[in-house]
Amino acid sequence: MDASALWEPYEHYRTMRANKPVSQDDQGIWHVYRHADVLRVCTDFQTFSSQYAFGRNLLGESMIRQDPPRHTRLRKLANQAFTARRIALLAPRITEIVDELLDAVADRDGIDVIRDLASPLPVTVIAELLGIERERRAEFRRWANIFTSLGMRSPNEQEARALGDMEAYFLNVIDKRRVEPGDDVLSSLVRAEADEGKLTTNELVSFCYLLFVAGLETTTNLIGNTVICLAHSPDVLERVRRDHSLVPALIDETLRYLAPTQSNVRVTTADVVLSGVPIAAGSRIMVWNASANRDESAFDDPDRFDIDRDGTHTTFGHGIHFCLGSSLARLEGKIAITALLDRFPGRWRFPDEPLQRVSQFFLCGVTSLPMRTA
Repeated sequence: MDASALWEPYEHYRTMRANKPVSQDDQGIWHVYRHADVLRVCTDFQTFSSQYAFGRNLLGESMIRQDPPRHTRLRKLANQAFTARRIALLAPRITEIVDELLDAVADRDGIDVIRDLASPLPVTVIAELLGIERERRAEFRRWANIFTSLGMRSPNEQEARALGDMEAYFLNVIDKRRVEPGDDVLSSLVRAEADEGKLTTNELVSFCYLLFVAGLETTTNLIGNTVICLAHSPDVLERVRRDHSLVPALIDETLRYLAPTQSNVRVTTADVVLSGVPIAAGSRIMVWNASANRDESAFDDPDRFDIDRDGTHTTFGHGIHFCLGSSLARLEGKIAITALLDRFPGRWRFPDEPLQRVSQFFLCGVTSLPMRTA
């Protein structure tokens, strides 16, 4: 198995932490690599703003692109719909979905972890959370792929049409939920109200984008990356197979070691100095959480995969923007990996050809992961 496509960025991160921990590229974007600096940028929302735009700003009305006080209002409303209790109650249904997906390939000599499990699982879970019809889920996934493929560029004509279809679909669903609410998350968001009032239509649409895009890609990559880490660490594979109580720690170490999302963006609201480097107000900051997760000053032997380690990784962010869906991603990952441990005994192996990394620079995962046991 050749996973070099996933490992290569970490060599770059190590070099930058040592030599240029805060540096500017030829497009004027600043890049931040060290753990302490990443935590500062994520925590100090007054200096490092989340309000920025590039391309078609589909997430502009969502809380991920807002600062207080608007962020506080949106987060409060979202918390009413996305409660810890609601997520915990999903465990039996997620288990059913995982079993159905694995039963469908039970007669094969191995599976493609991405195609057969890691990709369809979060699609189904998020679609059911939002009340999306079963027959629309393939289209749902196609929209997500287009959305995440944009990165920092504007959509082409074909992509713009697809994104327009997505927006029209969510607008229609929101109208229906207002007239006839159900027990899904979108209905709860429609009903939610704070002192400042309910969510607007644009805010509801942006929340749908955020939930289904962030929820799909992060979980797909988390499951695939965990399988890759276990294949590289057969001793850990045997430990967690013998003791499933270690799976949550396994998931957390994968989030640190091979972060499904590699970076996020902020904009400075004032002149600031970061690690001795002056940065002007209005500058765009690329925060490399994946690099922070391997910082030698924050983690002992950071390039070793160790499910017993302590430390605070930054994969789900930090501070007021800590990922709302982190508990759902962890739950899906835990259930999926536990099922794979039970159904696929022996050492996990993959074809000799290199794995193809997903194309988006801010994500870390593979497009396909054929697995055999031995």
